[in-house]
Amino acid sequence: MREALFSQLAREVNLPTPAFRVVEDQDTGESFFGSMRETSTVDDVQRKKFLRTERRDELGRFPEFPGRWFSQLYAFDLFIHNWDRSAANIIVLSDGPRRRLCPIDFAAAELALHPFNQFPVASCETVQVARRLRIVHGFFADSALQMLKLLQAVPIAVFESFFRAMPSDWLHTEERDILCAFWAGEGMHIRIEELQRGITDGQIL
Repeated sequence: MREALFSQLAREVNLPTPAFRVVEDQDTGESFFGSMRETSTVDDVQRKKFLRTERRDELGRFPEFPGRWFSQLYAFDLFIHNWDRSAANIIVLSDGPRRRLCPIDFAAAELALHPFNQFPVASCETVQVARRLRIVHGFFADSALQMLKLLQAVPIAVFESFFRAMPSDWLHTEERDILCAFWAGEGMHIRIEELQRGITDGQIL
């Protein structure tokens, strides 16, 4: 359920994820989440090179891409309490001479399981990877804060529609109800405010 839910949410806030479809096991009748492979995905060697190569302009400043994108992804992952964002879960796509990025794998997003003001700990994969990427590509706090505004602007009706787009056997009713109540209530505002404060004062970077 989390994979499908947060993939749809990412798309809603302009973090495009690969298209997905329902994959059915013909023997058991069970259905699974299946990400569609993008034909323009670069190989692993090129992906690692892109992620690890520092870029600066003639004044020594980080370019806006990919630093702003990584800053937005970090804010998104913190919001959904995704503690397992490895570098391998960032897809690099080739668009002629340009590169595009796509996040995959939201299965570890535990938004429903923690207090509203609690976020992934410093030792987790998400924070460690973000810190390494920040050294290479910089951090743009305004982009991270903009992501939080985009999340806060998603209407509850749109959020609820993500669940209706899934097969019924994917739904965990209790977790769905917790998440919908969070989205419609004060919990959402509390979490956004805590993240805004942590990004602004650097406490969660």
